[in-house]
Amino acid sequence: MDFSIIIRLINRGDLKNILSNVKNELTGYSKGEYELVVLDLFEEEENITEAYGDVVLIHEEDKEKIVMQNSITIQDCLQICQSYGAKYLNKTTIFSDLRYDYVLFIDSDVQFSCEIKLNGKSLFGKHACFYEKLEDDKICGVLGVTNLIENQSTKITKSGKTKYQRNFKSQLNWRILEYSRIYRDCYSQHTYLKYANFSPPNNVSYNKSAIEKAGLLEKNIPKTFHDHLDLSYTLIENGYKIKCVSDIIVTKQKEEFNKANKLKTFLKLCAKSDYDFGKKHSHTLVKSLPSLILLSLIILVVSGVTSAATFTFFPIILGVTFCFLSLLSAYIIDTKKSKNKNFFYYILGKFLDLRVYLYKESYRRKNKDKKKEKIIIYNAHHAKAKFMLQAKKLKIAVFNLVFLTIIILILLRTIGVF
Repeated sequence: MDFSIIIRLINRGDLKNILSNVKNELTGYSKGEYELVVLDLFEEEENITEAYGDVVLIHEEDKEKIVMQNSITIQDCLQICQSYGAKYLNKTTIFSDLRYDYVLFIDSDVQFSCEIKLNGKSLFGKHACFYEKLEDDKICGVLGVTNLIENQSTKITKSGKTKYQRNFKSQLNWRILEYSRIYRDCYSQHTYLKYANFSPPNNVSYNKSAIEKAGLLEKNIPKTFHDHLDLSYTLIENGYKIKCVSDIIVTKQKEEFNKANKLKTFLKLCAKSDYDFGKKHSHTLVKSLPSLILLSLIILVVSGVTSAATFTFFPIILGVTFCFLSLLSAYIIDTKKSKNKNFFYYILGKFLDLRVYLYKESYRRKNKDKKKEKIIIYNAHHAKAKFMLQAKKLKIAVFNLVFLTIIILILLRTIGVF
C-alpha cells in the first residue's frame, strides 16, 4: 500500500517534531512506498484567522503564541522538510498532484500512542492492513481514534523542581463538552457507529480511486474542518463508506478553555461550520423534533408564570418534576453505552448544544435565510436512528407529563381542593 501522508501543519513550531515522529513510526514500514506532504495552514502572519473564519476573535495571548510559533519562515519550513525528505505546500493543491493511491491525514500536534504498535504495526501499517482486508468494496476510507489528553502546564518551584499543574476551569469545560453532541460527533463515533457519518481531519485515510470516481480528483486538498466535512460527506453521498476503527489511535492535547470567550469562540465556530454545510448540502436537512432542553425551559417558564398568577406552588412543582423526569429519561438513553455517566454534566452539555443551536439561528437571521432551523442528517441510517432516538425522548416526555398530571389531580382530590 503506497501512501501520500499529509501533515496538516497547524503551528510551524511543531514541524520538526512531527516529521521526526512520523519518520520514526515509518521505520520498518514494508507495505509499500510513501511520500510526506506538509500542508501549511497559515501562509502568512496576517492570515492566522483563515482557518477559523470571521466568527473568531483571536485573544491577545493566543495571537502572541501563534505569531511566535509561526515566526519560522517559509524558507525555514522548506529547509526542515528537505532534511526529512518531505514536500512542503503552503498554497492550494489538488488531489491529482499527490503521487500515491492512498491519502492519510494527520495533524501536526498529534502524539503517536504506545498502544498503536501492537504486533509491531505502526499507525500507517494499521491503515494499510485494513485496506488489504476490505470487507466491502464500497469502503473508501478508514477513520481512527483521536484520544484527547489533559494539557498540563509546568511551573518551576522555588526548590528548582518542575511541577505539573492543571487548569481547573478548562478541565470543567471539557467535562461538560464530553456530554455534548459536538464531542460525540467529532471524537466518539467509533463507540456507537460502524461507519462514520463524516470524518474529522485527523487520523483518517482515503482511497484516491474513490475520490476520483466521486469527481473530486481535481478539487483542492481540504485544509479546514469544514472542508473535510464536505469531502467525507460527498464520498458518502456517492455511495461510499468510511469505516470506524477503534484500534488505530493517536493522542492530542486538549485545547485550553480557561476563559469563557474561548469556549464561546469554539461553539460559534461549530455553529458556523454546521450552518455553512447545511447551506451547501441543503438536501441533507430534515425537520428536527423539539429539543428536550428547550421544551423543559418553556415548561418551566409557563409553570412559573402560572404559579405566580394563581398564587399556588402546584404548577411550578409539576413543571420542575416533569423537566427532571424527562431529562433523566433522556440521560439514561443517551449514556446507555457511554463510559461517562454524570447527570449534572449531561444537563450542562445539553445547554452547550442549545447555545450552538442559537448561534446557528443568529447566522440564519444575519443572512436573512427564511428556512427554519433543521438538523443535519448525513445518511439514511443516521436519519432513522436520530428520529427514533428523538421520538423516544419525546414519548417519554409526554408520558411523564400525563403521568404527573394524573398524580397531581389525584393529590388535589385527596386533599379536598375539588
